[in-house]
Amino acid sequence: MITVVKEELAGIPALHVAANKDMEKPLPLFIFWHGFTSAKEHNLHYAYLLAGEGYRIIMPEAEHHGERHKGIPDDQRSLSFWEIVIKSIHETEEIVSALKKRALVESSDIAMAGVSMGAIITLGALTQYNWVTTAASFMGTPAYEDFVHEQIERIKEESGVFPFSKEELDRKKALLNSYDLSKQPEAAQNRDLFFWHGAQDTVVPIDGAKSFAASHKNADNLTFIVDAQAGHHVNREGILSFISWLKNRQPLKMI
Repeated sequence: MITVVKEELAGIPALHVAANKDMEKPLPLFIFWHGFTSAKEHNLHYAYLLAGEGYRIIMPEAEHHGERHKGIPDDQRSLSFWEIVIKSIHETEEIVSALKKRALVESSDIAMAGVSMGAIITLGALTQYNWVTTAASFMGTPAYEDFVHEQIERIKEESGVFPFSKEELDRKKALLNSYDLSKQPEAAQNRDLFFWHGAQDTVVPIDGAKSFAASHKNADNLTFIVDAQAGHHVNREGILSFISWLKNRQPLKMI
């Protein structure tokens, strides 16, 4: 039986998922972050499958989402996207520390994954923490600066307004620089990496992830699955290919 517990870790609301018989034992740890405008509960099907593989899964609530949504208007939340990402990267470390204090983490090697914004959080965490040894990105991008420019162009097209002053944009880019995995690809070496992306995705275009994968020097530890028909939605085949990869840790064929 799989148990789901709602609790706070380091003051951060989260869902805590594991096999009931092992809930109080040290287990391999998997941190899973949700997407933008989503919430922690929306990815429980991933946690169920991961728990079946013996993991302890923590699904945190990102700032301004779910329980932590403080009524901020949607347009303001959109402009706070990168602040949310950076805060979540640092909260990951706080969550891991809280679990280690309770002797619930079996190894110093931690796994991370996420969907969309959660995948962007995961890829940024690789630049900060060498203890993240397994990472999965569903519809994410490691190219922070490039994606900032894509977001700005989208906002300009939709509203006709440039959302930041030049000074604000420069500050934002400077903040993101040290988290941009595409600028420090060496940080991804010696990690097991899984990417899934829809070729028709217009929310987080595939280009950033695909370019990173193409330039990755250790191809043996990176699997990249492209669904030619998919947009910004992970289908069942994508989820199951991830679980299969996790079991085998062997590159799958690109499809």
